[in-house]
Amino acid sequence: MAVAARVWLLEKHRMGVKRAGRGIMDKLVAGLVVLAVSGVSILAYQHPAAYSKLSTFLVVGLACVLLGVAVWNSAVSLTYSKLVKHLPMATWEEASKEIEALKVTIPWIVGFVLAQLYMLFLEFGLPTLLRE
Repeated sequence: MAVAARVWLLEKHRMGVKRAGRGIMDKLVAGLVVLAVSGVSILAYQHPAAYSKLSTFLVVGLACVLLGVAVWNSAVSLTYSKLVKHLPMATWEEASKEIEALKVTIPWIVGFVLAQLYMLFLEFGLPTLLRE
């Protein structure tokens, strides 16, 4: 009983450390995203000609990232489906959790799509609004 309790406490501590590290990284990434969006917005508003040259690169770059994420998630799922046959049944659930941790999550994918839509708005919608 004592060994099981000790293992449970160690696992709980390990998960807490993972979450704490993830929280710091999320805050850093959120700050960088706000900085990038602000910079791109100011550039698009104050220097539309310069942004027009840059926007194609940004939209294509984000599309490539989104394609890479789709390929990554598909590769992880395909690898799991091929390897799970060779694992003991008792480890399938744990292996599935580890595989899900490797995938890029839906909020990130939605963020990439929204960023791409925002870049397109700055390219085509903002100049129209500024002219009127």
